[in-house]
Amino acid sequence: MTLKNKITFLAFVLMTNCVSAQILDQSNTGTNNWYTCTTDGQIVGQSFTSGMTGNLASINLDFEIFSCTYANHYKFTTDIIDGGGYGGIVLATDTVTVAVPFTRSLLPINFSNAPSITSGNVYTIRLTPLPHQVCDSIPTPHYVCARWYESPSNTYPGGVPYLNSAVDSSNSGDKYFNTYVITGNGIFENSFMNKIAIYPNPSSNQITI
Repeated sequence: MTLKNKITFLAFVLMTNCVSAQILDQSNTGTNNWYTCTTDGQIVGQSFTSGMTGNLASINLDFEIFSCTYANHYKFTTDIIDGGGYGGIVLATDTVTVAVPFTRSLLPINFSNAPSITSGNVYTIRLTPLPHQVCDSIPTPHYVCARWYESPSNTYPGGVPYLNSAVDSSNSGDKYFNTYVITGNGIFENSFMNKIAIYPNPSSNQITI
């Protein structure tokens, strides 16, 4: 094995054992059966305050979707927005497809380009359904309701729930969710071995040789 191949293998081992580690940061979970529908024309959100500096790798949402006559899957976009509310810069977007029905559980959403977040800063999760996803038509057409479950009160002091473009004043309950952060990539400074440079790329979780 050549020197460069050895270094490439070492980099792969470092990536496997260090980069992929996701740490639970924020968590608000429970068993309450209150919910808000993510549905056609209704954009649902929840802000949170990061407790770590790193890259937001994934989130979990407490979700459920009942059976539908006309839909066997449900699609929506998930945005991570800088700041509280929907007016900030969108840091990451992912389109999610969920099977219908979906039994209540924590739905994992992974971000291919994990956005950088800073400890103490506020960010907002925003769910926007794709339009015209019809569930049933009796007596008139109605759309798929993806239930995002929530607490009966303000159980998460680091954020607030949102409905469309404003704080959800009709509901004081925070949504149930988890956030997972990557805080390092295993190599924290540039290294040189026999004139071959190895350096990390935190923005895309890569090691370049």
